[in-house]
This record gives sequence, structure tokens and C-alpha cells, in this order.
Amino acid sequence: MKNTTIYLIRHGEYESEDTTKLSENGKMQAEELANLLVDKNIDLIISSPVPRALKTAQPLAKKLGQSIEEDQSFGEYQDSDESWEDALVRTQKGLEKIVALHEGKTVAIVTHGFMIGNFLISIGYGTREELAIGTVKNGSYVELVHSNGEYKVTDTYRIEKILT
Repeated sequence: MKNTTIYLIRHGEYESEDTTKLSENGKMQAEELANLLVDKNIDLIISSPVPRALKTAQPLAKKLGQSIEEDQSFGEYQDSDESWEDALVRTQKGLEKIVALHEGKTVAIVTHGFMIGNFLISIGYGTREELAIGTVKNGSYVELVHSNGEYKVTDTYRIEKILT
């Protein structure tokens, strides 16, 4: 089984009055992420269907000459419609599908901070206290390598664990 590399990327900062739009800072974060990730041999870009996530993925897609595949598995946590456990299962199933379909590839996924934090907790990267809301910054990413059924964090950018 070949290793699959996954970049879980949190969307850029959004406007306070319209959460579907990136703020000017969020647009700069999206460009910065594209510049950081352009040389990572990304084979596929997937995004939450939420506009701020799609807009974050666009600069990377443009630099790589790729399209963006939307996947609700990585959509925003809907606290009125699902528990955080249900959201985690949704994310895990999405990742399992990606690993099965794209074994040995490198995949960038633009999603939401809560989803990334929850997933990192589930693989033992940190506790709920260490990865509290706000530790996965806008415009951040975590690089994961999936090998032999397990995920290992190999790099992070702008993810700040709270040391207890």
C-alpha cells in the first residue's frame, strides 16, 4: 500500500458581515497558502462547498491548473443539525474515500477549523484543551501521511496547540 499525503487546509479569514466572502486578509492568506503549497506535488484539490472555502482553494487551483472538486464530507459543522461526533464521522468517511480512490497521491482539502481540530484530536495529535476553538488559525494547514491504515501529522502551518 502506497502512502497518501493529505493537506487539510482551513479557509482564509472571512468578512464579519458576510461569512461567505473572504476578507482582504483572507484573500492574502489564500494566496500565501497557494505559494506555500504549489511545490507539494498536489494531484487533486477538494473543497467544502462553502464559498469561503472554495475561494481559499481558487488561487492554488489556478497556480496548479486544476479544478476544484466540492465534497460535503468536508463541509462546515452544523451544530443545529449534527453532533460533533457526527461531523467527525462525516470527515473520517470522506478521508477514507479519498485514501481509497487516490492511494499514493497528494490531496489538498480546504475545510473548516472545527473539522480539522476534531480530526486531529481523533488521531491523538492533541486533546480538546490543546486544540480548542481558535488554535487552528484561518489560512492554516496540517500535512498528514496515511500509511497502513493510520494518519501521521508530518507538518503544520499556523496551528497552535495550547500547552497545558
